[in-house]
Amino acid sequence: MLTATPPKALRGLFVLTTLAVGLLLAAGASAQAVATIPTTDTGASASSSTSGVCVGCSVQNTDNVVNPNRNAPATVQIPVGVLASAEITVDLGEVAPRRSRAGFVVTGGSGILDVGVIERTTVRMLRDGAVVDEASGTSLLRVLDIGNGRRSISTRARGAFDAIQIEIDGAALVLTDVDVLWSYFVEADPIQPIFARDVNGATVTSGTGGLCLGCTITNLPLLIDGPLATAATINVPLGVLGTAYAEVDFGVNTPNRAWVGMLMSSNRDLLDLSVLGQMTVSTRDGSGNVVDSASGSDLRVTEHNGYYFVRFRSSENWERVRVTMSSLASLSVDLDLHRSVCVPTSNSFDGLVADLVAEVEAA
Repeated sequence: MLTATPPKALRGLFVLTTLAVGLLLAAGASAQAVATIPTTDTGASASSSTSGVCVGCSVQNTDNVVNPNRNAPATVQIPVGVLASAEITVDLGEVAPRRSRAGFVVTGGSGILDVGVIERTTVRMLRDGAVVDEASGTSLLRVLDIGNGRRSISTRARGAFDAIQIEIDGAALVLTDVDVLWSYFVEADPIQPIFARDVNGATVTSGTGGLCLGCTITNLPLLIDGPLATAATINVPLGVLGTAYAEVDFGVNTPNRAWVGMLMSSNRDLLDLSVLGQMTVSTRDGSGNVVDSASGSDLRVTEHNGYYFVRFRSSENWERVRVTMSSLASLSVDLDLHRSVCVPTSNSFDGLVADLVAEVEAA
């Protein structure tokens, strides 16, 4: 059986153990990712508290969560009928990067942790005491059995953080008894977006449909050439019964299950569903046939400083992406398309969009 390298030698990193495999599966990370387990050897510390009228509540042996030997748990107990909560916070002693997945390994006091307890559990990431991200319950937390009655419960942070917290609520009819073994975080693989550029063989076309009187599509080559600060522009006057589109052929192989869309700006709020409802993003094969498409609330939007990454996840391989804009009943729309982007893997785009916008604003 493989064993862990001593924590002091690797600062609490598990590399080739059964536990490490479990944690990496829990994190959805690649085989190159490494789980960092904060301990006192790495500068971590732990604290605990209760909230509400938590009569009879206890958090015992809190420091065990950061004990390098990991030979005993911290224990959270909340009596039957006490509708208060208890929490354990691990100060990492360092700052974990954005998009890392973080969580805890837990068991029930008498075996595997009951799903009902997980529904009353919240995992948070903090930075200087402020919440960066949090998730609660089985619908939002990622839960994975990792053997010997242990479960990993985790979520992903959209920002950098320096502490991980688990909060457990009591229940009206059952004793809450949870052993918290340790915390961990796994850094995400770098986002490596694919940009459609003319130097890589990308081409761009445009057109209109219906009675799109007065529709214009200008500066089309800027969608695949020039700095990100420049853009092709689709203008659709108010009230016209037609559409206008710009379509980019990436000129390179594109993966399935990728997020695909465009970095945009507009004279309208692209977070407004009435505007998104008039927009369609579609992927197409080499012959122009639709592979996948999304519009309105099916589109995902991340905004930063007035720039929007509008996207959806395509289920099949594709070669082209098209953005189509229809008229709003009472408003004209100017849609600036800065670049078409494909992101093969990611669950969070805040950092990516911030980096793109920094490039736009520096140009």
